[in-house]
Amino acid sequence: MVAHNFIDLIGQKFGKSTVIKRVENNSRGDAMFECFCNCGNYYISRGSHLRSGETKSCGCLRIEKTIQRNKINKRNWTEKEFTILNESYINKGSKYCSSIIGKSRQCITQKAFQLGLKSNIVNGDKLQRKVIKRISDNRVVSICNIHGETMHYYNKKMIKIGECMQCTNIKRRKKRSLMKYRLIDNLRTLIRNSFKKIGNKNGNYIARGCFRNLDYTPTQLYNYLNNIKKLQENKCPVCNTDYNNCVMTIEHVIPLATAKTEQEIINLFDLKNLNLMCMSCNSSKNKKDYTTWLKEKKYVIK
Repeated sequence: MVAHNFIDLIGQKFGKSTVIKRVENNSRGDAMFECFCNCGNYYISRGSHLRSGETKSCGCLRIEKTIQRNKINKRNWTEKEFTILNESYINKGSKYCSSIIGKSRQCITQKAFQLGLKSNIVNGDKLQRKVIKRISDNRVVSICNIHGETMHYYNKKMIKIGECMQCTNIKRRKKRSLMKYRLIDNLRTLIRNSFKKIGNKNGNYIARGCFRNLDYTPTQLYNYLNNIKKLQENKCPVCNTDYNNCVMTIEHVIPLATAKTEQEIINLFDLKNLNLMCMSCNSSKNKKDYTTWLKEKKYVIK
């Protein structure tokens, strides 16, 4: 049998309750006490619950708090609050009104329902789009958060209003401005794949796509990088790790982050700017220049 350290709580007060006497332990062996609440009720509670503050009354304290909360929500509405609700609920929703008026969102939605107000806002911030005018099968006039009443894409099968046409045009312009990053990715993958796959073939099968922007063929690239690999003795020039024991990567001596135009990107993909390095060293170099990075790390190339 395990001996429990008994703590006598008789006469002590916890919240609205006063401990009167000790009663029999429960089935788990916990010490139980009979308590008297200020409201006039008697009840039995665990000693551990009384000491931790989990039990402070017979349950009347919780009821009092809910009544008090309901009084705040159900207090008489003033004319000022009615005007805020009528003006703001339709466009800004229950979340905005509750923060200004100081009532719960449930109370505001109930009052708005009684007044016959309908909000366009769902979950506090998203507009529920409604068809104002149908122009064609796939285009309607609806309200946008940013551009107001404007043209929207409309899916007739799904009966769903899509994005505002002006918003989609802005996104397309942003994508066009990021075309240089797409060019970098295409060139990187093409060079990486050509170096892996060229083998004994002449390389004509991959001399497509972005290679037309470069001054060299895949075969010339393969031979150039193979020569660098031989000069490095199949080892990373920085950490001296064998390429058979690590991942070999093609890195740029002058980083691509310095390029601003497409022509500058193509210039940085010149053979003279390409070098071989292990993946860990290449990732630590990141966007830094090769020579400055070596000075910072105090590496000496053999």
